[in-house]
Order: sequence, then structure tokens, then C-alpha cells
Amino acid sequence: MSANSATGSAAPSIQKWVIDSDVEKQLRSSALHWRLLGKGLSHASIELYLRCPNLTAIGWGGFQAFNTCYSLLRVDLSGCPKLESIPEATFSDCRHLVSVVFGEHSNITNLAVAAFQRCSALKSITLPDKPKVVEEGVYAFCTSIERVLCN
Repeated sequence: MSANSATGSAAPSIQKWVIDSDVEKQLRSSALHWRLLGKGLSHASIELYLRCPNLTAIGWGGFQAFNTCYSLLRVDLSGCPKLESIPEATFSDCRHLVSVVFGEHSNITNLAVAAFQRCSALKSITLPDKPKVVEEGVYAFCTSIERVLCN
């Protein structure tokens, strides 16, 4: 941890979490969600890299896998080429989330309603192509968004 010279407070250290196919089922339960919630409720400290080649959906039903995970700083989904959909409110209220990358070989076709709602620090999203369906309010209240790139 490094000290912040302007305030004298400690800056949070950045943790890189790689989730691979061995723990893929955690994305279909609340286990990962609760681990993230317990890792820094007020400061962004986690860069999350998903490397799950067979993952087609994050969560299931109405479960919002990363909702209110304030510890998320960046999410890289480029290791999930079969990922098709970001369900409703999956990343909503991740107020410190700055960027999301899907990767050029992603199969994303649907961004559900409020998928990134109230991600007030979100500056950029990189999509592989224009998704076929972008539901209403996907980026609602994303007051810092600067760009949505479609490769």
C-alpha cells in the first residue's frame, strides 16, 4: 500500500483477480459476489479478468452477479468468447468501475436493461461489434462515460 501525500491517507492497492473455468460456477451463484463485496466497500481495488471459454451468461435468472461491487475498478471479459448476454443490472451500482472490455472475439449480442446503470465512474466500454439488442437504460446515470467502442 502506498501513502497518498496530499491527504496522508493510504491509497488502496490494486488486486488482479483472474477467474478461470475452474471456478466458473461461482459466476452462477452468489459466492463471487460476496467475495467482491468483502474486498473494499468504499474504494476501487480489483481488476477482474474472466477467462471462462465456455461461459455464455453471467449469473442466472434475476441474479445480478456484480451489482453494488464497489471494489471493482476494471473488468476484462475478453477471455469469455462465448459470452452472449449481460443480464439486467449485472454491473449496476458499481460506482468505482472505470472500464469494461469484452474483447474482439466476444459473442455478445445483448446488453439488458440497466446492465451498467449508476456506474458513475465508468469511462469506457469496448465491445467486439454492435450488440444486436441494447435495452433501455443500459448506461443510465453513467455520468462519466466518455466512449463506447465497437471493434
